[in-house]
Amino acid sequence: MSGWTREGFPPVADVIQVLTDGFRREAATGDIRAAALVINVSTQPPNQSNRVDAIRIALDHRDDYAVCMFFPYHLLAEGSVKLDPPFALKGVSYAFQSQDVGL
Repeated sequence: MSGWTREGFPPVADVIQVLTDGFRREAATGDIRAAALVINVSTQPPNQSNRVDAIRIALDHRDDYAVCMFFPYHLLAEGSVKLDPPFALKGVSYAFQSQDVGL
């Protein structure tokens, strides 16, 4: 599925809305069993006081299971990426329910 909104650089919220609308349509017809949204975010890991950059994977399954996996990272001076330990938080269903959940 694509998040293209017909604009050059649309706001992130618009792209997420296009994707979640598409997932809801596919979930309603039974075409998908699960969905995943991958987004670059700024987050505060558990037991830390500072926010960090992370890749968030929001997983939603039709059997009433949703989780957000976070993969914190740092860009190093030489251009490589250092991954910190991942963590998970309870997610919310965005594909298998009809209401907007504000991802």
